[in-house]
Amino acid sequence: MRRAVDDLGRLDILINNAGVMLLGKVEGANVRQWRQMLDLNVAALMNLSHAALPYLLEAASGEPRQVADIVNVSSVAGRVARRGSGAYNASKWAVNAFSEALRQEVTGRHLRVGLIEPGSSSRARWPRSWPRTTPIRRWWRPCSGASGRSSA
Repeated sequence: MRRAVDDLGRLDILINNAGVMLLGKVEGANVRQWRQMLDLNVAALMNLSHAALPYLLEAASGEPRQVADIVNVSSVAGRVARRGSGAYNASKWAVNAFSEALRQEVTGRHLRVGLIEPGSSSRARWPRSWPRTTPIRRWWRPCSGASGRSSA
């Protein structure tokens, strides 16, 4: 983070988008994969947020924007659990809980904490020309009661 601030002047936004979705039943699961998924989906997001926080708060308190953002990418799996995705569900519920707790901590300090929760959809709805890795659908939803000034 220090290098980014040194190179770019300040840090206005952090987008935590790294993640992996390893599905499978709890019984007979490869628990090493669970650790890999929790390390990336949860611990990395928390560690990056922690490292960026002082720089984002500094940017939020000054000109020109007077606001900064953390955007965490979660999933609808962070709201609805399904058979065969227990560990993935747990990681995304953790992302949602961490995001909401952080939002509450920075309320009134012009740092917005938002959550993007991509959903799932049938492949048949998308044009054949789109690659299979195309994200399905996304929407922006600030954590409940989001604070901070609008950048509009």
